[in-house]
Amino acid sequence: MLGKYVTDCAARIGTENKAFTMALAAAAGLAAVYVFNFFYSWYYTRLISDVFTRVGNSIEKRVIEKCGKLELKYFNSPELFDRVCFVTGNAPEKVKAIVVSFFFSISIIISLLSMSLLVFTASYLAGIIIVISMVPAVLLNIKQRKIGYFSAHMQIPYSRWQEAYHNLLIDRKSIKEVRFNHLSEYLFDKWDSNTKKLIKERVRADIKFAVFNSLNSILHALALITALSIVCYDIYRGNESIGTFTLMYSVVSTLRSSLTEITGTFINIAGNTRYLNDWCELNEMNEEQLSGSEEAIPEGVDIELKDVSFTYTGGDKRAIDGVSLIIRQGEKIAIVGENGSGKSTLAALLNGLYNPDEGVITLNGRSTKDIRGLLRRCIACAFQDYGKYHFSIEENIKIGDIERDIPLAQVILVSRKAGAHDFISKLENGYQTEMATISENGIDISEGQWQKVMLARTFVRNDARVLILDEPTAALDPVSEANIYKTFQETSDGRTIVLISHRLGATMLADRILVM
Repeated sequence: MLGKYVTDCAARIGTENKAFTMALAAAAGLAAVYVFNFFYSWYYTRLISDVFTRVGNSIEKRVIEKCGKLELKYFNSPELFDRVCFVTGNAPEKVKAIVVSFFFSISIIISLLSMSLLVFTASYLAGIIIVISMVPAVLLNIKQRKIGYFSAHMQIPYSRWQEAYHNLLIDRKSIKEVRFNHLSEYLFDKWDSNTKKLIKERVRADIKFAVFNSLNSILHALALITALSIVCYDIYRGNESIGTFTLMYSVVSTLRSSLTEITGTFINIAGNTRYLNDWCELNEMNEEQLSGSEEAIPEGVDIELKDVSFTYTGGDKRAIDGVSLIIRQGEKIAIVGENGSGKSTLAALLNGLYNPDEGVITLNGRSTKDIRGLLRRCIACAFQDYGKYHFSIEENIKIGDIERDIPLAQVILVSRKAGAHDFISKLENGYQTEMATISENGIDISEGQWQKVMLARTFVRNDARVLILDEPTAALDPVSEANIYKTFQETSDGRTIVLISHRLGATMLADRILVM
C-alpha cells in the first residue's frame, strides 16, 4: 500500500506543491518497513535454526536408540532392512521439515492476509481470479508429493546395491583380491548398472516434477495477466490510479506466491507425515526384551534345547530343524559340520540373539525367552563375524563386558590368554594404539591379530558361566591355534565351553561332539 501511495504522489509531482514532501515521507515509511522486516527475518532465521537443530538431533537420537534395541530378525530380511534404512535416512529430516514448515506457515499466513487485503481492496474480481487459479496448483502439488514419496521408496534397493558395490571397490579387505583378479571393471559395471537404474527412477520422478512445475507456472502467468488486465480496464475507465497498477503488479505475484507457499507448506506437512507413519511403524517393531538382567548369575548353568527349529525372516528353508540337546555346566562340547549346516545359527539361538520358531530353549528349566537378559550375562561369545571397532586396543577388549570398570591389569591378563599381548606390547602405543586408519595415529593389523583381540574381548567377561566360541581360530596359524586350545583347556575353570568349528582338530578339547 505504501508503494501505491509513493507512486501516486510521484505522479502528482509538478501539479501539487505538497506532492514531493508526501512522496518522500511515504518512501521513508516504506524504508522503515524494510528495516523492520530485515531484523525480524534475522531473528526468525536464528530461531528456526535453533529449533531445527534441536528437533533434528532429538529425532535422530530416538531413531538410533530404537535401531539399537530392535530384534535381530529385522536385519536379516532385505524388505524389513530396507524399511529400517528408509526410516533412519529420512525420518529425522522430515520431522525437522514439519517443525520448520509449521513456523514458516505463521509468517506466510501473516503475509497472505495482508496481501489479500490489499488485492481485494484494489480489485475484488482480481482477487477472486488469483484464489481460483490456486485450486489446480494445489492438486498438482499434492500429486507431486505423492510421487516423491513413492519414488524415494523405490530407490532404496538400488541405493543399497550401489553402496555395496562401491564399498567392494574401495574396501581394504577386498581391494587386494579385486586388483589381483582384475575385478575393478567387473564390479564397476555392476555398480554402474545399479546407478543407471537409480538415475532412471530419479529422472522419471524429475520429469513428472518438471511437467507439474511448468503447468503451475502457466497457471500463474495466466492469473497474473488476467488480474492486471482487469486493473488496466479500471484505470482506463478512471476508477483506479496508476499507483493501483503498480500495487497490483507487485502484490498479485506476492499474493499468489504466498498462496503457493502456504498450500505447499500444508501439503509438505501432510506429505511428510507419510514418513512419520514409517517412523511409527519402526517404533512398533519388536524390541529385544532383556528380562532377568538384574538377577544374580547362578553358579551352575544347564541349557537344554527341546525340538528347536528356526527359519530366518524371508527364508524358505529351516536353518535349524528339530534340534534337541542338553548342555550341562562344565561340559566341553564341539559342534562340527559343513558350511551352511546351521552351526552359527545354533550359536545365535544359544546366546539369545534369536528366539526359536518351534520348540523351546531353557536355562536351568526356565525358557530363555523370559530371561534373555540373564542368559546374556551367563554367556560370553566369540562371534565368527566380530566387530572391528575404531577404538584403542584396550577399549576394543574392555567392551566385552561394558557394564564393568575393567582395570588395565585384567586387560593384559586376558590378552595373554588370547595370545595377543606379545604383538600389542611391541606397538609404539601399546594398548592405547588406535585400531583405525581413520584416526591420525591409527593402525590396521592382520586378521589373525584381530581374532586374538576378539578372543581377549570374550575372555574379559570372567563371570560368564558359558563360553560360546564360533570359529575362534579360523584366522590363526597352527601354533597360535594350538596355544589357544591349550589355554581353553587350562583356564576353563569349570566353565562350559561350546566350540563351533569345521576343523576336526578342535574336537580334541571336547567331552562330546555334535555333528550337524
